[in-house]
Amino acid sequence: MASNGKGLGGAFWRLFGASSVSNVGDGAALVGFPLVAAQLTSSPFLVSGMTAAMFLPWIATSLLGGATADRFDRKRTMIVAALIRGAIVGLFGLTLMYGGAGLALAYLAAMALATLEPVYDSAAEALLPSLVSDNRLEKANGWLFATEMTSNQLLGVIMGGLIAAFSIESLFLVDAASFFVAGSILLTLPGTKTRRADVRASLVDDVKEGLVWLRQHRMLRNLASGLAITNATSGAVKGVLVLIALEQLGLDKTGFAFLLASWALGAVAGSGIASRMRERFRVDTVATGCMALWAGSMFVMASTGVPLLFGLALALDGAGAAVWSVVTISYRQREVPAHLRGRVSSVYRLLGIGAFPLGALLGGLIAGAFGLRAPLWLSAGVLVSSTIIFYARVRGPHATPVEV
Repeated sequence: MASNGKGLGGAFWRLFGASSVSNVGDGAALVGFPLVAAQLTSSPFLVSGMTAAMFLPWIATSLLGGATADRFDRKRTMIVAALIRGAIVGLFGLTLMYGGAGLALAYLAAMALATLEPVYDSAAEALLPSLVSDNRLEKANGWLFATEMTSNQLLGVIMGGLIAAFSIESLFLVDAASFFVAGSILLTLPGTKTRRADVRASLVDDVKEGLVWLRQHRMLRNLASGLAITNATSGAVKGVLVLIALEQLGLDKTGFAFLLASWALGAVAGSGIASRMRERFRVDTVATGCMALWAGSMFVMASTGVPLLFGLALALDGAGAAVWSVVTISYRQREVPAHLRGRVSSVYRLLGIGAFPLGALLGGLIAGAFGLRAPLWLSAGVLVSSTIIFYARVRGPHATPVEV
């Protein structure tokens, strides 16, 4: 049952707690997998391939993950996904500890984790509107995004960098424990089964229904397209970021972790102002502003060799990502019917997150051929042109009307 408009309610805070715990472990693994790859190979393409492996399965499983979230009890779906992911990363950590893990196994472990992620995330996003009132969605999403950044890419990343200096294997054991604890917390949430007249429809039919709905909603379609382009540029940069940090910025492993943490600090700040931004501006205005901010920060990262300036640019990039995510997710949760939220969310996230590993692979190829900074310069140019096109589509004479 959703809470009243005066607060977020106990059920939300339990969801918040589970997200906080699991994201600390995930943040440690976010540092661990690229470092494992960098230890096992010096190839920019293979190192960036690890980043792709951490996201690429979204392309294969995102749509079915959304259909699953709409077909089964969303709480139970999240619990099962969390426990299986905990078992996978725990076994990899033990294998690495005893010297049996090579680059291929590291790739497989990263891909296995990512395979279940869209199932969990689609169920969580579809579940949220049943836990809080409609007028609190921005607030709730802001808190969830803030804890994701604080736990995953700040506390978890810093902790991961510190642990990696002594025992990189332990990163993955910490991640496993976090999944098990999160699953235990999720047990206390109320179950929410979907109620559909077409319960006998196949998963393929379910997926098609979500695709058709999103395609017919012009504003959400534009937002999904904009997210895909910006995430592709982000993947191109993040895929070689560890090499830029170690080889060009002169940072060590712990310094790389703090560099990643600067992005998270910006994201935490952005999540804190997102609801106020939405109160003052239209959805399309906020989205265009975020894209312009990303373009500017990318130019700074491409042109500077000073770690502090690079980190500040990453922080601005993170702030834009937080505002975009909170505002557009809340808009999507309001627009999409309850029985379609899992599927429409999965299609939307497929277009956005699915572009990230493709960008990482392309960035690795470009870096190998033209130098480590080449993906950054190319991404900056793409973001400038994309911002102009996006603005024309959502604010031009044929733009989609949105709520003010």
